Amino acid sequence: MPNASTIYSIAALDLQDQPALLSVPDEQNRYFSIAFLDVFTDNFYYIGTRGTNGIGGEFVIASPDSQLRIDPPLPVIEAPTEKVWMLVRVLVEGPEDLEAAKKFQRSISLKSNKPPRQPTASASFASLVPTVDSFLEGANRALSWAPAGHPHKSRGKRFEAVGLGGDAAPPSAYERFLWRLVITKGTQALENAVRNQNFDRGDWTRSPENVGRYGDDDRLRSAVALIGLGALEAEEALYFSTRTDSSGQPLEGTRGYYLEIPPNGLPAEAFWSLTMYERAPDGRYFLVENPINRYMIGNWTKGLVRQPDGSTQIHIGAGYANTDPNWLPAPDGAFLLTLRLYMPTEEALDPAWLPPAIQAR
Repeated sequence: MPNASTIYSIAALDLQDQPALLSVPDEQNRYFSIAFLDVFTDNFYYIGTRGTNGIGGEFVIASPDSQLRIDPPLPVIEAPTEKVWMLVRVLVEGPEDLEAAKKFQRSISLKSNKPPRQPTASASFASLVPTVDSFLEGANRALSWAPAGHPHKSRGKRFEAVGLGGDAAPPSAYERFLWRLVITKGTQALENAVRNQNFDRGDWTRSPENVGRYGDDDRLRSAVALIGLGALEAEEALYFSTRTDSSGQPLEGTRGYYLEIPPNGLPAEAFWSLTMYERAPDGRYFLVENPINRYMIGNWTKGLVRQPDGSTQIHIGAGYANTDPNWLPAPDGAFLLTLRLYMPTEEALDPAWLPPAIQAR
């Protein structure tokens, strides 16, 4: 489910031996966020429109046990784990704005004396079920990157008897058999949970309040890792999705729909965007090829026609005219819509708030 509203920069930081230096320019006219996630995918710091009011500067990112002394003094971001994921999002207000967004993106610099490593290719869902060895190796490596007092480290000790944790002995043959069952069934359960959310009432599903800062909610942490790794916490962004119209009927591109945006817009201080997705055979969702190369509509989309009362109807489907300025193209078959609110207001942060339902014509 790629976000068509922002461009990204991604870095994986190894802070074990030395810190990294990040330089960010001031930018108060364009939304951006630089999110820092620990090795367990919890967001722990932000630089950007909300995090620092668009004010940049130089920042030192250091490991949790660093005794760093900086001369001259610079802000130090103390990471909770030795490995950190840095995820930059920069708003793009349409194709004509892309080069300007890239110019700001290129002005962000990251310095480290460690040689960079090439990223590995992304995997399909079919290859996401790990082996016992790869699971234990990955989990134990992640636990080793956390300091002694980290909650996950202490929780991991509960499983030392079966091979998980820094002091664990290798699992026996029977324990390996049990791990295979747990890993296979657990991954299937997660996939089923995120694929079969409750869309029956015609409502939108909304991201849970603790997305991005999961605490001990490992089920949610794992589900988000499966379909939306690196999700922001609610105060930075809210995510809503639907596969049904207001009557609970599945969304089909051959039918016509509309979403009515109120005259005062949607409750987001930075921006909102509505993105169209088509389901791939392996269960993932991707943007939909269409004759006008429009994959989402946002509050900055140029040329949208308002109604006399100031509201805006977004026309959704496969059969609208190419000249319709309010058209969000859909595939001929089933589709999913995702609405993103960046820097949601208090109204949207209320767990009872949902966007207007999709109406069939």
